[in-house]
Amino acid sequence: MPPPRNERLRRDEIGRRDALGAYRFDPAEADAFADRFDPLALAASSDGTRIVSPWHVAAAFMPLNVAFQARASVLQFGPSPGVSDLVWHRPVLQGETLHYSQTATAKRRTARLAGWGLLTTQVEARDEADELVFSMIGRVLVRTD
Repeated sequence: MPPPRNERLRRDEIGRRDALGAYRFDPAEADAFADRFDPLALAASSDGTRIVSPWHVAAAFMPLNVAFQARASVLQFGPSPGVSDLVWHRPVLQGETLHYSQTATAKRRTARLAGWGLLTTQVEARDEADELVFSMIGRVLVRTD
C-alpha cells in the first residue's frame, strides 16, 4: 500500500540530507572495475597505493542510493534524466572508505508528465576525516500522486 500523499511530499523536503551509507573501495574490486570500465585510470599514488577510477567513485553512489530508497520506501522513483556537475575533489586510494549522502535541493512538477515531478539532489562523498572527496548533482523523476 502506498504511503499517503502528504507523506510522499514531506519525504523530499528541500534541504533534507540523507546519509546513504559507506562504501569501501576494495583493491581487487577497484582493479576489476578499472579493467572493465576505465583502463586509463590505473595509476598509483606517491606511496605506491593504487588510485580508484573516478567513475568507480561516482558509480558507488548508485547501490547505496537504491538500498536507502528501498529501506525508506516512501518515494516512488521513475527514470533519471541524468547527473551533472561531477567533481572529484581529490583522488581516492584503494582501501579507502567513503561516506555518501544526498541532499534535496529542488523539486518541481513536470509540465508534460502528469503525476510526476523532478527532484534535484546534491550528492556528496566524504572520507573518514569528513573531507569532501566527490560531489555531483542528481536528478530523478518521482511520483506526485
